[in-house]
Amino acid sequence: MHFIGIRKERGNGALQKTRREEMRMNMRTWFRKPAVGALLAVPLLLSGCGLFSSPSSRPIDPPPPDIEMQMMAESELQLSAVQGTVQEIRQEVKQDPNASPLTVYLRNEHGLLAPITISVPKTDNPAQTSLEMLIDGSANKDKIPSGFQAVLPKGTEVKQVTIQQDKKRAIVELSGKFADYSPRDERKVVEAITWTLTGISGIEQVELWHDGKKLIEMPIDQFPLDKPLTRAIGINLEKADDVVSYSQTVPVTLYFSAITADHFQYYVPVTRLVNPTDDLAATALEQLIIGPIHSEALASVMTSGTTVKHIEHDKEKSVITVDLEDEIFEKGDKMPSEFLQAIVLTLTENNHVKQVKINMNGESDIVGTDDIHYGKPVGRPEHINAVKS
Repeated sequence: MHFIGIRKERGNGALQKTRREEMRMNMRTWFRKPAVGALLAVPLLLSGCGLFSSPSSRPIDPPPPDIEMQMMAESELQLSAVQGTVQEIRQEVKQDPNASPLTVYLRNEHGLLAPITISVPKTDNPAQTSLEMLIDGSANKDKIPSGFQAVLPKGTEVKQVTIQQDKKRAIVELSGKFADYSPRDERKVVEAITWTLTGISGIEQVELWHDGKKLIEMPIDQFPLDKPLTRAIGINLEKADDVVSYSQTVPVTLYFSAITADHFQYYVPVTRLVNPTDDLAATALEQLIIGPIHSEALASVMTSGTTVKHIEHDKEKSVITVDLEDEIFEKGDKMPSEFLQAIVLTLTENNHVKQVKINMNGESDIVGTDDIHYGKPVGRPEHINAVKS
């Protein structure tokens, strides 16, 4: 049994009722604001004020190349892109027989990469089409929503993408002006390519070639490419406040909320380096409760008063059951879908698990504002952050 989070103060019944009503009113304001249909309002998000705000600080520099290689090797067994569900989170992807929904990783206005699902004309080569969408000025540039931009330099050419099915590996051949990016953008380029391709069924590894030669390192700032790229490289890297050394860490990938100026709410994955742990699921939820720590551009999806009482991992059924407590929520309430979806996304990203069940305050009949029953096994969606076409 795992006890995580911040314990709640106990007072007399009247005080507890008053506090609960105040908190519930805040939750309605933050989670259900009809004008934006998102988790948090922009003014509060940018000012760093409000219930879920956290102190801002500058993003960390990426680790040295030797530590980077060590991190990649050590985390291979812990991070996996898992697909296949019993019940998928509802997505706004239209089933147009002449269109293909593709999820690509684009940079937002704060420099963070986020998966954005865009519907494009039907393609027989989703891997190549997805990479072409990462090029600044691509043929599908008009489909990229406001507030996002592609990370590959204008003039980059995707010559070919070959899938080695037995190795689940994509061989990417690039040319043109691929190497015209800024050194500070190199990691974002690697992350965007890797996470975009490994989001496609059947691809778990990526190998990069440039102008007919296999790359053993990136051409500008020498990011190591001596082994195939996987999601173990992380994304939007940051370091927990209590971590002293890169070499003594493990990565957990967390999903927080963000919102564009035109009120599009979406999830942003952040790989946080934390102290070594024997229970990645418990640690991931603990960090999710702590919330974003290095960016004013992100908002928490859980309250600081949420407590994780118990986690059960059924490896045979590939299901994690999480028992939570939070006095804000009462029996029969529909819980904010942002709260629940972030838990599903986070746990399926970090564990060899396909489905998540969520109980709250001892109740298993948990329904989100998206009308999905999270007390039953809910799986990771194939596409997230879908843009309405």
